[in-house]
Amino acid sequence: AADAEAGQAAADRLERGVFDALYSEEDLRDYRAKIRFFARELRRPSEVQQRVLKGLLDCSVSAASIVAQDEDDFLSAESLAKKAKLREELMKSAVTEVDFPYEDSTTRCPACDKLGVKWKHKSTRAISSCKSDIWGSKDKDDHNSRMCQCTGCQHEWTTTE
Repeated sequence: AADAEAGQAAADRLERGVFDALYSEEDLRDYRAKIRFFARELRRPSEVQQRVLKGLLDCSVSAASIVAQDEDDFLSAESLAKKAKLREELMKSAVTEVDFPYEDSTTRCPACDKLGVKWKHKSTRAISSCKSDIWGSKDKDDHNSRMCQCTGCQHEWTTTE
């Protein structure tokens, strides 16, 4: 019973730390996401979970310092490896090149000053671990570039649209 009460007190201190750090009337998303993260990660048996719970129970670690830590600090080595692998796969798929062999007779080559280039689109997106970045967002900027190649000297360059 004493352990359960101490555990509840530690959970209450952590929740209060998250509340103080992230709660706002305008946007509850950050607050709710952090609470869900802690609820999920602290239920999983791991060295990190034991360290965090021990620190909260004996009051050697403040809830505010735990809330301020990066979420990666709470992940196991296995979870970090999975996250790194996912990020690498996303990075590979984020840069997409689609060949559209267009010709433009009004653009000059900066190297040889000849008129006439071939060009194609190249789309790049920034990668992060945010769900909206992974699954897409209507508000996300898409940076489009135009890859050009001179028809005379084969010089290549990039312009942004």
